[in-house]
Amino acid sequence: LNFEPNGFLKLFDPEFLEIVKEQATKKQLGQEDTTSHYEIKCVKKTGEKFWVENYSKTINYKGKPADFVTNIEITERKKAEQKLKESEEKFRKIAEQSFMGIAILQDDVFKYINGAYVKATGYSKKEMLNWKPNEYQKLVHPEFLPLVKEQVRKKQQGEIDDKSNYYYKGIRKDGQEIWTELYSKSINYNGRPADLITRIDRTEQKIAEEALKESEEKFRKIAEQSFMGIYIIQDGLIVYRNQRAVEVGGYSNEEIQSWKPDEYA
Repeated sequence: LNFEPNGFLKLFDPEFLEIVKEQATKKQLGQEDTTSHYEIKCVKKTGEKFWVENYSKTINYKGKPADFVTNIEITERKKAEQKLKESEEKFRKIAEQSFMGIAILQDDVFKYINGAYVKATGYSKKEMLNWKPNEYQKLVHPEFLPLVKEQVRKKQQGEIDDKSNYYYKGIRKDGQEIWTELYSKSINYNGRPADLITRIDRTEQKIAEEALKESEEKFRKIAEQSFMGIYIIQDGLIVYRNQRAVEVGGYSNEEIQSWKPDEYA
């Protein structure tokens, strides 16, 4: 308490002297345009530096304005925040190079989206990051919305859930329907649970599967109308035969299904 006028400034890191001097001066003069809360770095007598959260306001002390200051040390919190920032930067570098879509949902809004995720939707990153709560749901086909909403809710609340992988039909900005295989898990993001999403586009795979299904149906229609017996043998087993083959062979489908590999020979 025997500091000379402004001698208290030696308590602060030079980087923060300007704001400390400005705020201390304004509050001692009773001015109104002041900042009541800010974080600053201080210096101990030993030279060791530490962080404090500063709360200050003008009061009347012995008939004159004075600066009433309260400090809370936050050094450990600052170290934790720095580690978190470094880990987030590493995550973003990896995520931005991924061919898979990666996003983080918290409070029903996107907190992070990588380039691959943005490209798949047809929207811009700016649009998506500015969406209101639950507006992400426009990316999901109504048929699959209950499933997606429930999974997002569980992950955002940090609930234990074994459904980390599922398929759903999505909708791009231009209205095109796309198929997505999605992996999701609950993570801690800025101190609270969030849904970490990884998506893989399965549209071409679904189209191919549908085309195969349609071709199989066409094949069966033609085969069932044929006067010739038609068989399909796979892995040593008869996996298909048309009605004419049933009639010619005389064996029932139940009998054939019980055969062991190559027993048809």
